[in-house]
Amino acid sequence: MLESLKSQYETYLNKHPFAGEPSRLYDSMNYIMQLGGKRIRPILTLIGAEIAGGNSTLALPVAHAVEVFHNFTLVHDDIMDQAPTRRNQTTLHLKEDTPTAILAGDNMMIAAYDIILKSDLKLKSQILETLSQAAREICEGQQFDMDFEKLQSVELNEYIEMIRLKTAVLLGCSLKCGALSAEANQDLCNALYDFGMFAGIGFQIMDDYLDAYGNPALTGKQPGGDLLAAKKTALFILAYNKANQSEKKQLLEWFDIQFDPHERRKLTLDLFNLYHIEEHCKHLMQTYFAKAKQAIQQVNLTPTQMKPLDDLLHFLGVRTWSIILNFFFN
Repeated sequence: MLESLKSQYETYLNKHPFAGEPSRLYDSMNYIMQLGGKRIRPILTLIGAEIAGGNSTLALPVAHAVEVFHNFTLVHDDIMDQAPTRRNQTTLHLKEDTPTAILAGDNMMIAAYDIILKSDLKLKSQILETLSQAAREICEGQQFDMDFEKLQSVELNEYIEMIRLKTAVLLGCSLKCGALSAEANQDLCNALYDFGMFAGIGFQIMDDYLDAYGNPALTGKQPGGDLLAAKKTALFILAYNKANQSEKKQLLEWFDIQFDPHERRKLTLDLFNLYHIEEHCKHLMQTYFAKAKQAIQQVNLTPTQMKPLDDLLHFLGVRTWSIILNFFFN
C-alpha cells in the first residue's frame, strides 16, 4: 500500500510542475522537488485521509502542499549546514547560488499555503492552522539544532525535544492534515498527529543511525555528514552517557569545531563501536515506535484502518535496513 500511495503522489507531482518568470526561480523549485526522496509526508497525508474515510485522490493537493513545504525546509537546511549533496545530487545553493536557493525556498513555502487556499476543502482553515503551527515549531527546532552545535554536551531529553520540533511535528501534521481533508473528528485528528509525531522521533533517530552507518549510495547524503559537521546526534549523546570521564573529555575535544573533521569521524565511530551504540540507537528508535502505536490505540481503528500505519512501522522498525532504504530512496 505504501508503494501505491507513493506512486499516486508522484504521478500528481509530475502533472503539477511550477511555472513562471523568472524561469530560473521556478526551475530551481522544480529541481529540488524532482530529486526524489522518501515522500513519507505526502504518503502520510494520503493515509490520514483514507483512515478518516476520505478519498486519497481528493487529498492529493494537501499532500502536495505538505511535500512542497518539506522541500522548502530542506533547501534552507542545506544552506545552513553547507551541505554539498541532497539525494545524491548537488544541493540547490551550489547548483545555482545561495540567493537563488533562498528565494526558491521562500517561494515554495508561499506555494504550499497557496495550494491549500485554492482548494475546495471544507476545513482548509484548520489545515492551514495545523501547517502554520508545524512551520513555527520547525523553525524553533532548527534553531535548537544550530545552538546545540555550540554547546559542549546536550542531554538526551533536550535532543529528543529538538528533533520533535525539527522533524517529527511535520509527520504528525501530515497525518492530521490528511484526516482534516476528509473532515475527521478532533479525537481522530489528535491521535493521528500523536502517532506521526512519535513515529517521526523514531524516524529521525533512524536517520541519525543511517548518517553514521548507512550506505551513501542509498541515503544520498555525505557519509558521516553529522560527524563531519560536529552535530551532537542521538548516537553522540548515547556514547557520551556511557563513556568514562577520560572518554567524555576526548569526545568533547573531537567535537570542537577546530578539530579535523575526518579524524573526528574515525575516532567517534571507534568509540560508538566500543559501546555498541548501533544497538542502543535501534532500541531507542523502537521505543518511540511503540509510543506511536500506543497513541493510536486511543481511537478504535478497524484492522483495515490500522494496516497502513502498521505497514509504516513495519518498514521503519522491523524489516532490514536495506529493504527500508530500497523502498524509501528509490
